[in-house]
Amino acid sequence: GQGKSLALNQVGSVANMLGIHVAYATLELGLELVAARHIASLAGVSTSHIQASTLWAREAWRTLRETTALGAFYMRKFDPDSTTVETVLDWRNQIERVQGVPIGLLVVDYADRLGSGAGRAEGKADKYTLGQGVFERLRTDAEKRGTRAATASQLRRRSAVTKSRL
Repeated sequence: GQGKSLALNQVGSVANMLGIHVAYATLELGLELVAARHIASLAGVSTSHIQASTLWAREAWRTLRETTALGAFYMRKFDPDSTTVETVLDWRNQIERVQGVPIGLLVVDYADRLGSGAGRAEGKADKYTLGQGVFERLRTDAEKRGTRAATASQLRRRSAVTKSRL
């Protein structure tokens, strides 16, 4: 990769430092790595430092929560083979209902791996076109709610792939 997941984690961490509640959905990375990157970003240390010392990470997290007005940071790993955009949006809505907090930023890491919910019709469309539908659904949801969404993709336009093979 080229750091797209790390950049998304940074976006979530900055929003969190601003007191914004974040829902972070990942379709590829493990939750331990997402959490380590998040804490490392907030604490200003390397991810490897967090991973090497669970006790230090817990203490850093406790201190950060006590001394700053962080927003909540909810994480969930989703199965890319069975997850649609609506599944992720339903999860976000459930957090808001159960926790009673508004999610101001929805981060979807590897959103291009989400299904649109169109079923068999997806097999007939290329991944780039499907990705456009997923990204547009996330964008319009955030716009309608007056919130933000962030995602990154591994997808490239077919012409870019063809050119790179020449």
